[in-house]
Amino acid sequence: RGGTRASEESEASRIQIRTAIGNEYFGAHPLQEFESAERIDFYVHLTTSDLRRVIERTDCVYEFDLVEPQVRRWLYLENQTVVDLRKFALSAPSADAPAVALLDTGITAEHPLLNAGIRTAISAAPGEPSSGDSDGHGTNMAGVALYGDALSDALDRSGYQSDIWIESGRILVTPGEGSAAESERPYWPATTQVAIERIESAHATPHRVFCMAVGALNDFAGAPTSWSVALDELAFDKRRI
Repeated sequence: RGGTRASEESEASRIQIRTAIGNEYFGAHPLQEFESAERIDFYVHLTTSDLRRVIERTDCVYEFDLVEPQVRRWLYLENQTVVDLRKFALSAPSADAPAVALLDTGITAEHPLLNAGIRTAISAAPGEPSSGDSDGHGTNMAGVALYGDALSDALDRSGYQSDIWIESGRILVTPGEGSAAESERPYWPATTQVAIERIESAHATPHRVFCMAVGALNDFAGAPTSWSVALDELAFDKRRI
């Protein structure tokens, strides 16, 4: 019982749940919750007898159920303490496996969760020859592309068989700064095209998709920009006409 519309009831529910479970539980398991408009959801790891005790000792439990798989994976990652990545083994995909080419802030190629799955790493960022990632966004996107929802299971097994290659094209260093500053907007189309051409030159394959998980505000909503037009032409592959 509770929610954002009943903050006093939410706080009362927190006190009841904490009291019923026992404060010693929360020393090892911080109370995780989601507060919706009408109620508050608590994510706790309990035995059946623990759950019965909570229901008997409180008057705030609306319902209980297993946590959805997607949320459970997120909670698992949030509760991770120490994982020895030196023991993690990422198996590279087959030579003809498809590739996901990321146009972003670069990639940390030495990362043990990514290294064996990286086929290409180039930089098209003006004045920055390194393909490394000093911001972190490109590396994070590579992890999403490579593992999807399978990361928690992979960490459990200390290994993973990749079915795609990761290719990285660095088109900016720091969002909003340097070559990514608003004043540099006229040069973004050319930078993007250079990155794509360098990735394609590094490894020729028809089995590749490009992902650009960066963008910029457009003061004229819905109107094309030079950058969006360039992306349309690249997607259409106007170069081959």
